[in-house]
Amino acid sequence: MGKIIIIGSGQLAQSLFKKFPDAKVIGYPEIDISNEESVKNAFSKIPAVSVIFNAAAWTDVDGAEIPENEDKVFGVNGTGVKY
Repeated sequence: MGKIIIIGSGQLAQSLFKKFPDAKVIGYPEIDISNEESVKNAFSKIPAVSVIFNAAAWTDVDGAEIPENEDKVFGVNGTGVKY
């Protein structure tokens, strides 16, 4: 079986790592899931990936309501999964 990857650094990622202690955990700034180049670059360094758990999320509710953060929030919680 190939490598298990956990993306994120919050509670869900930490819980997944407890269940899969051999997994590689990558989080921001090592990977920015709202940026396609960042995702490609991060995964180009990891051979034989079998499973990816995307536990990355923008969880700062107050910060998410700031208009200047709209694109970043949508990139992390919305479109980031397509990369």
